Amino acid sequence: MPNEQPTKLSTIVGGGLRSIAASVPGLASIGKAWSEYEDYKTGERITELMNNLKNKLKSLQDRIGNIEDVYQKTRDQFFSLLEITVEKVSKELSKQKREIYADVLTNLSFQQHEYPYEDKVAVIHSLDALNPSDLEVLKLFR
Repeated sequence: MPNEQPTKLSTIVGGGLRSIAASVPGLASIGKAWSEYEDYKTGERITELMNNLKNKLKSLQDRIGNIEDVYQKTRDQFFSLLEITVEKVSKELSKQKREIYADVLTNLSFQQHEYPYEDKVAVIHSLDALNPSDLEVLKLFR
């Protein structure tokens, strides 16, 4: 199932449920339940990103001796890229793609830290348009 369709579907369903809840007395709980569900799933995905990020950074620290120096040079960029990544991951249904976001954020922030910021942002945004199969094919070109 392509990534954009469930997100659009989720938006449509949420809007529809809120509309129903607003127009039918006694069904306000449907809209509230949907909001709670969305909040729960978003929190779950962000927690997963943080765990994935922690694991990637631990692994990277073993390979790169100066990770703290790199972080000090790029921390403003890192937080900005993290914010963009959190926004993407919070809506991403694919577990595989959520893991890839953590990997890409780590690589852009610590291994390719000298790349221009705008290029890093473009890479994160481009992940949104790719499905897991596309990403597997791209790995072959590494």
